[in-house]
Amino acid sequence: MDIINRLERLPAELQNLIWEYNPEHRRQHRKVMDELVAYYEEMECDNEMCDGWMFQGVSVMRMVIGTTHYFCCDHCASYGAWSIRYDFRKYTNTFAQNRSSQSRSGSLQ
Repeated sequence: MDIINRLERLPAELQNLIWEYNPEHRRQHRKVMDELVAYYEEMECDNEMCDGWMFQGVSVMRMVIGTTHYFCCDHCASYGAWSIRYDFRKYTNTFAQNRSSQSRSGSLQ
């Protein structure tokens, strides 16, 4: 008795389960499954004051200083974007002050 005959003798529910694991089926739907995994990838909110987790597909996405950030809600997106910009301004101002003080002291070549 070959494998096909054995499969046909099984109940329909078991046949469906077996054919779900068909390697050709998996190859054909790999792109769809990759998209689903990316959509439902669990990630942490980019707001540093929030401990929330969310799925990428249902998160609030914002572009801040040329980088994509994901937040769990609009409130976190507003505060998180402000915080990222504030930290960036603080860093660039500190960097500029350090460079100017080094150039005045002659240590910058």
